[in-house]
Amino acid sequence: MDTQPTAWIGIDPGKTGAIAFLRRNAAESRSIPYIGDDPDVVLIARWLREFSSGKHPVVALEFQQAMPGQGVVSMFVLGKGYGMLLATCGLSGIATHLPRPAQWKKDLGIPPKSDKDYSRQLAQRLFPDVDLHLKKDHGRAEALLLAYWCQKQEGRTRGD
Repeated sequence: MDTQPTAWIGIDPGKTGAIAFLRRNAAESRSIPYIGDDPDVVLIARWLREFSSGKHPVVALEFQQAMPGQGVVSMFVLGKGYGMLLATCGLSGIATHLPRPAQWKKDLGIPPKSDKDYSRQLAQRLFPDVDLHLKKDHGRAEALLLAYWCQKQEGRTRGD
């Protein structure tokens, strides 16, 4: 039985974040659903199950950490949501990578300190069938790029 990944998932956490699903021939990205301040992990788990059916997915969940100047309450909310997403991936039995933003962006050739619109434009070029025309679509774009990064990483470990 072949257990090589045939599908990749990218998750850009946070209120403006998204989850993207990438197969060799298709891509889609959805905003992360929230109930209050918490990601709707029941719905996300269902999406992961549906997407995983008959495939061997791998997830790239962007690593989160406190940054200087961010408020204590907002960091607690972000950390709690990140932990909920991490647990949801783990409980779904999907192998999960936790790339730092600087690392996956460097690997994809995104210049340091570039704005989020740069990522949106790159994702639009790589995935022209996904509608990412609005500036507010940056979370969906970065989730797609995380899935793409994950696909590229998996290819490197197999020697593709």
